[in-house]
Formats: sequence, C-alpha cells, structure tokens
Amino acid sequence: MLPAHPADHDAVTNNYPKEQNMSTLEVTAPDISCEHCKRSIEHDLGAAPGVRRVVVDVGTQRVRLDYDDAETSPEALRSTLAGIGYPPA
Repeated sequence: MLPAHPADHDAVTNNYPKEQNMSTLEVTAPDISCEHCKRSIEHDLGAAPGVRRVVVDVGTQRVRLDYDDAETSPEALRSTLAGIGYPPA
C-alpha cells in the first residue's frame, strides 16, 4: 500500500543511482475507484515511453510511477494519466 499523502501534493523522488536516470513520481488521481481502474492505469501507463513500473493503490487513489527521466518527465506522465481518464488532483 502506498503511503497517504495530501491530495494536492505530488512527490518526485530520485532514490536510484545517478547513472540509471531513474526517478519516482507519486500522484493522487481521485477518479480511481475500482480494480478495473487500477488495471487500466497499470496497463496504459506501463506502456508509456520511459515507464519502468506502475503501482496503483485503489484505497488511497495514489499512483506511483518509476520512470527513466531521460525518456519522459513528470509533466508528460501526468498528461498521459489525464489522457486515459484519470486526471491527477
């Protein structure tokens, strides 16, 4: 389960070795309401360029993305999430 965060706060962290260009983005998406939402997000965002891992917690409506910041950006990931019907708060 992802830790609870205020809905208006997105967290971008980089706990990976610098040579890997990896970062983590955590966002709240209030429209997440069921396992179908979870599977859709994991499938669609998992196919996005640079995304290495997607974890969705339905209970907290949080999405965690591990991504290669040489291939994509937090803004692009937020836009992709909104484009598939789950706009971040």
